Amino acid sequence: MSGVGAVWCVVREAHLLFYFLLVVHRRPQFWFWEIGNLVFKLCITGVLCIVAQGSPFQVILALITCMINANLLLRFAPYDSESADTLSIVCAVCLSMTVLGGYVLMANETMKTVDPFYMDVGLIALNVVPFVIFVVNVVRLKRSSGMKVDVCGRCLNSGWFSYRGSTVKRVAVVVPINGDEGEKEKASTLSWT
Repeated sequence: MSGVGAVWCVVREAHLLFYFLLVVHRRPQFWFWEIGNLVFKLCITGVLCIVAQGSPFQVILALITCMINANLLLRFAPYDSESADTLSIVCAVCLSMTVLGGYVLMANETMKTVDPFYMDVGLIALNVVPFVIFVVNVVRLKRSSGMKVDVCGRCLNSGWFSYRGSTVKRVAVVVPINGDEGEKEKASTLSWT
């Protein structure tokens, strides 16, 4: 393979990966969701570092941003599989609770109401929950009736795919051009069974 061919292959693979990350594992009407997710991450890691550094207002603003993100995920459930939606919601809630824990630790410096050791243990346990849910989902997908499953939880068996618990068979239908309108309607109805 020539150098130009190798570079083109890498560019093509990067384009396919970009397409997969933006579109494939979400429901079609939420093609824009990753853009909003990147804006959320920019707000949490960039914008909030500038706003009122080290103050309680900064932490409360971060908490409100995280809660808005969690509520949007809960309301719209943008991913193809329910397990991906559940994992994203759990991650967003854990992030919100971690920020709230940071606020409690900030307030604890003056009030001394919570032992920092228990807060450390609680935050570690809280942030292990998404990892455990991820492992359970992977094991559940691999063990589910011997189906070949892709990263998004869709079945890859020939001619069949699963979307949110329903199984649909892909069928190609040839409709005659000069046929009766009733035949065309019957053929299009049969194609979705």
